[in-house]
Amino acid sequence: MRTRKRRARIVLGLGAIALTCSAAGCTTASDGRAVSDDPTSIAAAPPTPFSGPWAELLTMTYGEVGPVEQDALEDGVIDEQEYAYFSDRIVECLADLGVEASFSDGSTLDYTTPDSVGEERIDACLADNGIKLLTAHDAIERNPENLDESTIMVECLQRVGLVGRDYTPDDYDDGIDLTAMSDDEDFEGCLADPLAYREG
Repeated sequence: MRTRKRRARIVLGLGAIALTCSAAGCTTASDGRAVSDDPTSIAAAPPTPFSGPWAELLTMTYGEVGPVEQDALEDGVIDEQEYAYFSDRIVECLADLGVEASFSDGSTLDYTTPDSVGEERIDACLADNGIKLLTAHDAIERNPENLDESTIMVECLQRVGLVGRDYTPDDYDDGIDLTAMSDDEDFEGCLADPLAYREG
């Protein structure tokens, strides 16, 4: 039996938002913040409306997850204990499928799967055990004020010398030079932590 080694990073650029928005659909506001573009996708509302820069994402996440996740998210904060709890649930669910998995580097899920385990079963383990809470947490930690994604990425890429000062957020949105940069360690660093990577 062959196995496949897969590495899934919970936060990679807008990966957290993309995972959370996959079922409902999202767009960005005019200032580059992540927002939902389908208000009918919200199945339930929190008892107290969320506030702050990420209120839209938290509200949408609350409407898409089960009761256990909703209880954890109700106060608008995903603390480290809750993060660890749902991480453990994901690893245990995957283990029940025969998938060896572990979290490393804080927000990276590494797993090796037998060919007999289909992607849909893995996706179900993630979806049913808190992956959306983990991705929301990581998105907020990475960009607390929900600043424009393209702008903070370009500022980081300029800071590390991967692009010049004439490279703009529009260039980034258009994918200019991204293929050439994508394997660079500094590009990975900017994706993971655009506000603080090699700052100062």
